[in-house]
Amino acid sequence: MFQPWKSSILPVWGTVIIFFLMIPFHPVTAQLLSPGTLGKAHRHLEGIENCRKCHSGDKEIDPGKCMDCHQSIGADWTSGQGYHGWLKINEKKTCIQCHSDHNGLNFEMVRWLETDKTRLNHSKTGYELIGAHRKATCESCHQPANHSEKLRKADQSIQSATTYLALTTQCLSCHFDEHRGTLGESCEDCHDLENWKKATLFDHTKTKYPLTGNHQTVKCASCHQPVKDEKVWRDQKDGEYLQMDRLKFPQCLSCHQNPHPPGISTACESCHNTTGWKNTSNQTKFDHGTTRYPLTGEHRSLNCSACHFTDLSKATSDLKKLVIPNFQKKSMAYQSCTDCHQDAHKKQLMKNGQLQPCEDCHTTSGFRPSTYSTAQHQQTAFPLTGAHQVAACIECHHPSGTGDWIFTSLEKSCQGCHHDAHKGEADPFMTTGKNGKPDCESCHVTSEWKVTRFDHSVTEFALNGRHQSVSCISCHKREGKKPGTIRFQTTARDCNSCHEDIHNGQFTESGKVLCQKCHTENDWLATRFEHNRDSRYKLDGAHEQVPCKSCHQTERTNGKELVRFKPMEVTCESCHRI
Repeated sequence: MFQPWKSSILPVWGTVIIFFLMIPFHPVTAQLLSPGTLGKAHRHLEGIENCRKCHSGDKEIDPGKCMDCHQSIGADWTSGQGYHGWLKINEKKTCIQCHSDHNGLNFEMVRWLETDKTRLNHSKTGYELIGAHRKATCESCHQPANHSEKLRKADQSIQSATTYLALTTQCLSCHFDEHRGTLGESCEDCHDLENWKKATLFDHTKTKYPLTGNHQTVKCASCHQPVKDEKVWRDQKDGEYLQMDRLKFPQCLSCHQNPHPPGISTACESCHNTTGWKNTSNQTKFDHGTTRYPLTGEHRSLNCSACHFTDLSKATSDLKKLVIPNFQKKSMAYQSCTDCHQDAHKKQLMKNGQLQPCEDCHTTSGFRPSTYSTAQHQQTAFPLTGAHQVAACIECHHPSGTGDWIFTSLEKSCQGCHHDAHKGEADPFMTTGKNGKPDCESCHVTSEWKVTRFDHSVTEFALNGRHQSVSCISCHKREGKKPGTIRFQTTARDCNSCHEDIHNGQFTESGKVLCQKCHTENDWLATRFEHNRDSRYKLDGAHEQVPCKSCHQTERTNGKELVRFKPMEVTCESCHRI
């Protein structure tokens, strides 16, 4: 839209501008045109000839002109990095909104959006403050001594005394290197921002000398000794520092005293390990096979102290006094097992006054089981036969009340080990053994307890017929739980003591069932019964051909079925109907 007032005022301003351009330059002239005096940082830009170094066209301030001088900020502005890059991207700020000028020589040109610099959210700069950095003041880091010389020289606009630029994020730009350059510049590999002294991120396993065993609890200074640094470093607090590199760590003797005399290997790890130099065991690399006593079996798992000394906790601190008598003493006994072990058999196995070699029965693989063989046992006063050959030693040589195994003065009779299942009832039928006691072998053999050779005919009840194949236990019952007592002398001899009376007392006389009048041991069928002799009813004529069951019929009495034999009716009418 056309605005008349604008068209009328333009000629006026044009005339004014032409007028001033015709006037020769003078400082007073610049002051007449300038809106105010420039600040100290820009005072070298005073003068009308410098206006276009900041201003262009009808714009108040051209950010691009600012970046021509402030190159470090310009780089951040362009890349979107740093605090100025963050303001451009996130708050769309331009230079003039924080840095105004022409307000006087002493005007503070930096205006903090957060009221003051202490309230700045430092994460906006691209470097978040965490840990101990949160407690640091701005001046602790932003000081000329910490500036990167390279960054400062690259940007002539940087004023060292007041700038917040020219810093790197490297730890060593602010902190003194306690390691004097020996460990590189990556402090964050070992230290965190909470407490640098603890070096919580350091992992010794990633070094050339991983720590194992007791080395893991040793203080750093025990191995990393302080050394004098002749060079003077900036901000150094002490002329000494702990040596971290160029340590002689492959050899134990670099740190530890050698208690052994000359001639002994200096390869300490062949006997010792880092769990403690006293804790030597078969797990170490020492080859005991090179000694006069090679270790085998369980001996290989023993701690050295089991043979070489008794109590390391009471050992002398003088290593030479400890090692020489306990390892190098030539008179150390090892030829006999009893040099180290107690005689578990309490001298029972002596022969001609000499203890028999333990190796005859035992090996270093373990005290149990014994290697004593059946063949060896056959050479003793009690050769093993039958089931005795597979019996465990402890079944016969069982510990006594004192817990000691018994080998001598053992009872050699059966009763010495076995329970008398007959409680003496079988003694009258047994022969007398060498020890004067009844000999179980009169009936039994060692191959199996149940196999017997007893002659039953010597008793009052000779076995005939089917009785000869019946097992003993069928008649001689066991009383109580095993082993119990098997009765012999009190065993009843009448048939019904073993057999059921299927006739339900029909043939009982004077309280006794007389089975033998009809039956024999050979067969249950009544082979002895004669009707005309043994009954009161004689069979003749056609009756001789009649089956028994025709007259002796089955009936049920007292809930049981039985064949009726007596009493019987003997009249014709009892069987025949007229």
